[in-house]
Amino acid sequence: MRCCSSLARSWCMLAGFGLLMGVANPAWAQKQIKDKETVAKEFAAKEQRHKALMHGDAQPTAADKAVADAAAEWYILRVNWRFTGDAHKHFEKVQQDFATAISQAIPIKTNSAYLKMFSAALVKQMRVILAEKLNEDPTSIVNGCMMMPTMAKLKQEAVADFLIELIKDDKTSDVARLYGLKAMQEFMPIRQQEDDVDLKDKSRLEKIRLDAKCVDALVKYIERPHKADALSPEQVTVIQYLRREAIASLARSGSPAVIALKKPAKLDGPIAPTLLKVLGKDVLTPPPSLPEKIEAALGLCAMKFKDMPEYEPELAVYFVGRTIEEFVKEYQGDYGNFAAKGVERKLPKIAWKADAKRFETGLSDLVKNTGDGNAPGARAKADALKASALPLLKAMDKYGFQDNQKVLEIGKQVQRYATKSGVVFKSSPTISVPLPP
Repeated sequence: MRCCSSLARSWCMLAGFGLLMGVANPAWAQKQIKDKETVAKEFAAKEQRHKALMHGDAQPTAADKAVADAAAEWYILRVNWRFTGDAHKHFEKVQQDFATAISQAIPIKTNSAYLKMFSAALVKQMRVILAEKLNEDPTSIVNGCMMMPTMAKLKQEAVADFLIELIKDDKTSDVARLYGLKAMQEFMPIRQQEDDVDLKDKSRLEKIRLDAKCVDALVKYIERPHKADALSPEQVTVIQYLRREAIASLARSGSPAVIALKKPAKLDGPIAPTLLKVLGKDVLTPPPSLPEKIEAALGLCAMKFKDMPEYEPELAVYFVGRTIEEFVKEYQGDYGNFAAKGVERKLPKIAWKADAKRFETGLSDLVKNTGDGNAPGARAKADALKASALPLLKAMDKYGFQDNQKVLEIGKQVQRYATKSGVVFKSSPTISVPLPP
């Protein structure tokens, strides 16, 4: 892990750069990576060929690598151009131009060979941007990082490998890591396991391999231990903030694992164990924040496992119930702050209303998925949990005060859902999560 001062400095930068719009002062850029007239001229000469390849109207040859390179420079290096005028408008146009080009290319099935070539070129130019020093050229780097989620929409392995490298590398700035983690969401959800999955299908195996690679990178980042005792509260907040993005990406997977089979014995890319660990007690360091737990719990609710009988869903119902209980109690504790009048009133600690709505939807998903998964025990518990939790969650819609008796009742109910084992997959007893006391 980088030194703590680096984490703190990066956090300050994240807060100050205006991450949503890329508003860093363009005068901060110290140098232009490549002359903008040259970039524009080279792209103009190859633009028609690039569009034909992107739209699948032509198939690439080896010579088209130069086309991909020119296009990548045009889309990426513009974040580094010096210019006069409105910074917001400039960066908004740069981001929008790139997003439009990618969105138009995604639905086309005949351009896959060129997208592979173009993705490699985009990664190359993104490396050029990130090679700049953050404190000397924050404009280019922040706005370049903001392009990563758009780039990831191509779902190309070159982009996945690049993002995984950013996430793993201790030298990666927190700005780049943040957007790398956000971008990983674009590789989700993973393809669902079929009941007659063909492990001899080469294309299916390639998809399993790519999905597992992305999942494993997120899992390792989330479970990565930190020496919490040596960190200040501010540094812990930075770690939790970044880790939440990793959890949110993993939670979008939509499956307990990439693949889990009894015969032949095969378990690739386990996902549910890590999300369960986020909800456990004294498993991750530093301990997860409530926003992290919310993302993990909702990810478990959304998991489809109809064709994955090896998965044990009752464990998820129990841990989700514990998280909702904690969510309601934390709301109660914060109620006096945001319900106060006058100068005593404070902002809510988290978006209680929005997250309560998300839990309402999540519990409906949990009921549906446990029903589809041929798990009657889990379905009954999910039904009961939803019935008990909905009145408490709906009370948050109007910032209502919670009925203490109902809060106590849901706590007692959740304890009855406790499982005897923390094993997540029947045929993999070594993969388990510690049960709360």
